[in-house]
Amino acid sequence: MSDLPPQIEAFAHDGAIVTRAPGRANLIGEHTDYNEGFVLPIALDLATYVVGERDEDAVELATSVENEPSIRIELNDPIVPAAGWGRYVAAIVLALRDAGVASHGLRGKVISEVPVGAGLSSSAALEVALVLALIEEEVPRGRLAEICRRAENRYAGVAGGIMDQLTSAAAQAGHACLIDCRDNTIEQIPIPPGLAVLIIDSGISRALNDSPFNERVDECSAAAAALGVRSLRDATLA
Repeated sequence: MSDLPPQIEAFAHDGAIVTRAPGRANLIGEHTDYNEGFVLPIALDLATYVVGERDEDAVELATSVENEPSIRIELNDPIVPAAGWGRYVAAIVLALRDAGVASHGLRGKVISEVPVGAGLSSSAALEVALVLALIEEEVPRGRLAEICRRAENRYAGVAGGIMDQLTSAAAQAGHACLIDCRDNTIEQIPIPPGLAVLIIDSGISRALNDSPFNERVDECSAAAAALGVRSLRDATLA
């Protein structure tokens, strides 16, 4: 486990479950994923890790995020907390159950390098890392992302598209992901050598569930209905 960052390796004893999922930045295609359009995101070097031991009864996790409490979600009665990061943990437990994917509990810690509220998909990175830590069977990365999206849409209350979860689950190093959000297919686009993507902190924090994001989704759906098309992807300039 020597290839792990030091803060992760300190918790990753032999036999521990260790999973990693990166945050993402989007190069082009804002608000187009939930309109079944195209997006071109990249995965970041910054990632979220889940480190722990298998548990049969619950998912019990501490977090490296300052001032955030530990959470415990019972597997036989997963209740989604009204607020806080535990909503995403409970949402994943429920979405795995909905999907019929064999899974187990976990006692451990979430250690994240992805800034919370920076628009870099810290929630999707948490979802993907957590699913990878809980599943007992191989799940194709596209299906894994769909499970995470269902968790966020149905149980965490954020009506987003597939971009964040699919990028975190399936991006390749040195490539951008050209995602067709109608069928969730990915074309890996090589990033030219010598080209760097610079991400600048605006100092403005955001949280999807507290922003007008869901309102934008509803407005786009209403616009598509008014135009008589399945989604805004099908709308023409005429």
